[in-house]
Amino acid sequence: MQIDLRSDFTLDDLLSALEEQEQVESGNFHTTNEWCEILGTSGYKVAKLLHLALKKGVLLRAKHQREGLDGINRPTQVYAFNVEKVSEDET
Repeated sequence: MQIDLRSDFTLDDLLSALEEQEQVESGNFHTTNEWCEILGTSGYKVAKLLHLALKKGVLLRAKHQREGLDGINRPTQVYAFNVEKVSEDET
């Protein structure tokens, strides 16, 4: 999955793009590094977006199993943006 946004996109731009894609909720949880790849941006920008989303109340957090470089599965913190909450707030 790749999301095409301007280089200076905001949290609202990202939430709009995610809402348009109508992703299944279980499929949109990603690690910070995975979000960097999806958005084509730096870890700093992703960390800032995650912090803003947390403050705004639209960040979902969970632990999913991810395979490490050593081949062992470990619980890893993953994040998703609750675009349904954004839609509800707009109405």
